[in-house]
Amino acid sequence: MGGRVGLKGTDNMAEKARALGAEEVSPARAKEALLQLFRLLSTEPGIKLIVLTPESPMGREVCKMAIKEAGIKEERVAIETIYSPQDPTTPEDTKRFCALAKARNAELILFTGGDGTAKDVVSAVGERYPILGIPSGVKMHSGVFTCTPTDAGNAVLEFLSGRAALEAREVVDLDEDAYREGNIRTRLFGYAEVPATTRLQGCKGVILGVDDKADRESIALGLKEFMDENPGIYILGAGSTLKDIGEFLGLKLTPLGFDLVAVDKGELELLGGDVNEEQILQVLKDFPVERRYLVITPIGAQGFILGRGTQVISDKVLRGLQRENLMVVATPGKLAITPTLRVDTGEFDRDLRGFLRVMTSYRRYAQKKVE
Repeated sequence: MGGRVGLKGTDNMAEKARALGAEEVSPARAKEALLQLFRLLSTEPGIKLIVLTPESPMGREVCKMAIKEAGIKEERVAIETIYSPQDPTTPEDTKRFCALAKARNAELILFTGGDGTAKDVVSAVGERYPILGIPSGVKMHSGVFTCTPTDAGNAVLEFLSGRAALEAREVVDLDEDAYREGNIRTRLFGYAEVPATTRLQGCKGVILGVDDKADRESIALGLKEFMDENPGIYILGAGSTLKDIGEFLGLKLTPLGFDLVAVDKGELELLGGDVNEEQILQVLKDFPVERRYLVITPIGAQGFILGRGTQVISDKVLRGLQRENLMVVATPGKLAITPTLRVDTGEFDRDLRGFLRVMTSYRRYAQKKVE
């Protein structure tokens, strides 16, 4: 919930996120996954679903809306409410519901959220119980999430129909307070049984390059040359690659956020650091659309350029950008373990798919497919 307002997550920050105008995104993501699942049921006449759910706002209303929109018959999907959450809801509600669902012998726990929610689910049901995450959080380094909500619907049906076995996947615990300060401190919380499918995202990788610093400096030289030739407003982020490139450019960029840099006559000016969605939109108004640039880097191993930790680059921001002004930068080492680039933005996924040029060093590019 805190992604668009720049909070890097909502662990112990839910009230602040709401005060800043943050809106819940999980219900829409959950509905997208359930819609896909219910629509696919027509291809599996032998499957009848009983959906165990908490009361709203944790699930019941979303299930009802998805059933209605999918046009599925009542005899194919039944809803059973087994838990009433607090108001407002807390992580304890997640744990209590999951424990009840396990006691009722649910075949699979399907949840919406990020790494924090995954940790809560596993702490309630244990490492040997099938779970699957619909991606909706800011931090999703764990390997229990599908690439998109639609993929989650597909994966559930594959599992229920016997076409997907279970495999152990990492659940990673990340310190949000350190994350907000620009430091990634993670530990392996545990493992979870997840349907084995190509629709799962990878666990965030760490790249150890022999000469990674030189590669980043080379990219910085190429990016500076491009900026000199193309003045305008640049949105840069997020990750250590862009942070290091910023140092070579003489800019102190946010390690795990997005920054706004104005370029005019070869001069670079940092207009805002660790900006949120609203701040980006305000600055974009001062520049013509052809002079607006977004510079991003993929998450190692996962390959996501948008949709993981990039919620400030919202649909509103993307509407104000041209695809040809989307720039991807990555060192050869990172690109070597990133077979494809991925996006999870919702309505813009189709427009972003295809091939993109990735700057790998000074005046050197690689073509990578976006899925």
